[in-house]
Amino acid sequence: MKLKRRERIDTRGVANILRELAAALEAGHLELEGRSFELPAAEAELSLKVEMEEDELELKVEISWDFPERRGREEGPFPEGSFRHGKAIKKEMEALFKEISREIVSGRLPEEAALSRFMELHRLYEPYAEGFLSAWQQATDLAEGLLRAVREGNIGEVRRVFEEIARSKKMCHKLYKK
Repeated sequence: MKLKRRERIDTRGVANILRELAAALEAGHLELEGRSFELPAAEAELSLKVEMEEDELELKVEISWDFPERRGREEGPFPEGSFRHGKAIKKEMEALFKEISREIVSGRLPEEAALSRFMELHRLYEPYAEGFLSAWQQATDLAEGLLRAVREGNIGEVRRVFEEIARSKKMCHKLYKK
């Protein structure tokens, strides 16, 4: 289940909503779009992200809780197909992307094992790419091109393809991550 609330309001209105949200979090009970959620007393993962672009400042707040009692033991840490499973894949992909980026920026070929794992994660994430599947498939093609260039040892082609991937990633996030 996924609920979203999106509206254009002034900064004071945003602050009021955040105060209401803080009070609800402290109480352990959240109401959103007519739905009621009991929040676990367990630790939450909090992620704050600020992105500054030429004409936009974006602040993202993400809070997530695990519900270990709901997990199927035979399915590993996150049941396949679950939101948390998708987030875990995405988190590992992002870490690998940064690692690969550091290598390329330093003028070195990234490790083939890191790229192979990145490709494996990319394929595992595809079911979560609903709504932007064609862009995801294009990104997969670019990543496969990067892996080919690394296997050939062509650092010039590696840089070119990586720059294209970085541009594609930025545009995709701008279009679909809202």
